[in-house]
Amino acid sequence: MKLRGGFLSNQFGQLLLVLVWLPILSAVGADSSATNPANIVLHPAADATVRQTSRKNLGSEPTIEVKGSGNEVSEAYLRFGLDGVPTLLKTAKLRLYANVSDPGSISVLVRSLSPAPWTESEIVWKTKADHLDTLAKFSVVGISSAWYEVDLTEFVTSQIQAGRTTLEIALIAADASSKKTVIRSREGDRFMPELVLSGAVFEAKIMFLPPGRPVADGYLSDHGEVFGKRTNGLQYGWSGDATKGVDDRTADKFPSRAALKAKDRRYETLCHMDFKNYVSEPLSWEIAVPNGKYQVHLSAGDSKYFDSVYAINVEGVLTVDGIPDSDHRWFEGTKVVTVKDGRLTVSGHPNGDNNKINFIEITPIKE
Repeated sequence: MKLRGGFLSNQFGQLLLVLVWLPILSAVGADSSATNPANIVLHPAADATVRQTSRKNLGSEPTIEVKGSGNEVSEAYLRFGLDGVPTLLKTAKLRLYANVSDPGSISVLVRSLSPAPWTESEIVWKTKADHLDTLAKFSVVGISSAWYEVDLTEFVTSQIQAGRTTLEIALIAADASSKKTVIRSREGDRFMPELVLSGAVFEAKIMFLPPGRPVADGYLSDHGEVFGKRTNGLQYGWSGDATKGVDDRTADKFPSRAALKAKDRRYETLCHMDFKNYVSEPLSWEIAVPNGKYQVHLSAGDSKYFDSVYAINVEGVLTVDGIPDSDHRWFEGTKVVTVKDGRLTVSGHPNGDNNKINFIEITPIKE
């Protein structure tokens, strides 16, 4: 006999990504760390070259360039978005895929900028922001492109803790060399600049809802897309297309008279996991995490309908179990699970029917 689950109110705090870190190395030709699912990898929101002797905007070029002398003295500017980035950091590194225009090496400085607005499509030498402090120095060697890593932990941390929503830097030549440093830009098809936060174990809160709808404070959004990298730097999503299965009952054009008022925003939105009118087959949801133990809290329910049997597993462990009726629409559960394959998986239990997930909250367990 199936037992009805009760309500469990478990309000977590603001979204916090708590990081367990690996040592950072400044290296020439280091291999890419972006394939590690434990990394948070940010790409530039904007990057551009400015040349001292030119009024032409170069923001759409596939490379950015740095040169210290000659008739094309140039600097490179980059901006990264910091939304959703953790407030507690141990390491952060800038990674650039670069080469020298001629045989030899060039030293490049990474500098902070004054808070002057600039856009990728408009910035030129006369409108560039002023430099402030030198954050790091690295050397690019040879005409063959390779990855170069620069430790920016102290600067990135200071910007986040100061409440900055963006991080902006300039790359300039350390000396008056006639050689040019060429760096792949975000417009290049591969090897774009990266700001890598390494070895992340995180605490995350995610709601399931249509695009453009408001999200509760401290939560990230899932719109039903297939598993992949999201703009917030995390990797999560569904085993198939669930974009037709997300809903926001507050935006329903035909509200049911039998609808119950949700106790807060988190319970107003949902994604269908197995109803054939919305998904072609039962779907699971995953998020890339480092292996380890996690406390997972999730909610299933629908303010408008009570036509389900809720039974949802997390890592194969039954976490939500309940049958709704006219007075009880939502059911919640919390379990501690162990991830061994780099992905935390949410799936329907065989006893479930028309499962609908509202939100999920994930917290690492210290051992």
